Amino acid sequence: MTSFLVCDDHGLMRDALSQLLSGLFPGARLVTAQDYPSAFAHLSEPFDLCITDFVMPGSEPLAGICQIIDLQPGMPVIVISGQSDQATINDLLGLNIAGIIPKSLDAKIVEAAINLVLAGGRYLPQEVANIALAPKAGVNNDMLTA
Repeated sequence: MTSFLVCDDHGLMRDALSQLLSGLFPGARLVTAQDYPSAFAHLSEPFDLCITDFVMPGSEPLAGICQIIDLQPGMPVIVISGQSDQATINDLLGLNIAGIIPKSLDAKIVEAAINLVLAGGRYLPQEVANIALAPKAGVNNDMLTA
């Protein structure tokens, strides 16, 4: 049985993600958390995937994501967020998360992203990939394009 941990401090978002996952994976075990401490408490159980908001009560965002990863190494983590600035994206990519999903995406794309991550892939929407590949000062970006 597939198991998911869905973390978001907004009930509507938690419910929408849970409903999406229930439709995709009937019978899946779904656990929700409304803040980082609740998420940390649930991570004593194994999960196949964690989908978490970036900014939630109870922890600084990057520290919270790091603790989720530390508490269950090997579990794919998708960060869903309304933030898409370059610094945040770079910080998240440095944590080797399995995906970044902007809250503005269509449900069908979110569904495809979840399936990709569960199959062992990594999901980055085009806008995030553009940020990740943006030229950085002092870096030879000629190697990034063919």
